[in-house]
Amino acid sequence: MEFMFFDDMKPNIEDMELVFPSSICVHIDPSPVKIDFREFEGNPYLKEMSMNRGFHEEHMAMVDAWLPRENPILVFDWDKTLSVVEGIDMPPCDPWGTRWLQNTFEDYNMTLENVCHFILGGYARIALLKSFFERTKAKIIVLTNNPSACPISKENTSYNRPEFLRLIRFIIPTFQEKDLVPGHLYDGIKSEALKDYFINGFTIQNIPYYVRVKNGPPLLIKKRRRTRRKTLRARFF
Repeated sequence: MEFMFFDDMKPNIEDMELVFPSSICVHIDPSPVKIDFREFEGNPYLKEMSMNRGFHEEHMAMVDAWLPRENPILVFDWDKTLSVVEGIDMPPCDPWGTRWLQNTFEDYNMTLENVCHFILGGYARIALLKSFFERTKAKIIVLTNNPSACPISKENTSYNRPEFLRLIRFIIPTFQEKDLVPGHLYDGIKSEALKDYFINGFTIQNIPYYVRVKNGPPLLIKKRRRTRRKTLRARFF
């Protein structure tokens, strides 16, 4: 299986190279860079934290050199790769009787643009990413160990896959839900998560959840989620 894989953690790179020797694995430098935080003044998501450069122009040039080819696949980590920070303050889901409510960034007095403006490194980098993904003809997979990418679960209210998808679609509007692979459900072993994705794809079931509606009762939404196959080993939740 040929694909390009971008990640900021060397153990993930080494593991992927071992399991998929024909892949091209690119390490994204996680080192912090000097940032002019004046651009983010007034942004309600502004936090005191370091930023790296993430996936940038030199990596885009590598992709351009690798393309075109038949059925190209690009696999990206999220934290410190597509984003430039480690982690996301994702709105948790609230228990609501026997059901649960999916919170959004707007429920916390900020917009999706506020969040993306900061975690993606500013307007100039956002424009760079949008331009790259718009012109790049390849299948895009986001493979992340960020727990927020997991399907909504009554057992873990920090999972908020619908909101994570909004972040991705801010820069890749055509991104498909089935291509968001939650490595957290594979004990963080990304090669195993990707192998299962390539072999089995996603098992889909309808899981209802509710979103808040201004001046009205919560609205029922039916979403698809990835579920464990019975044939998987016990380590898979």
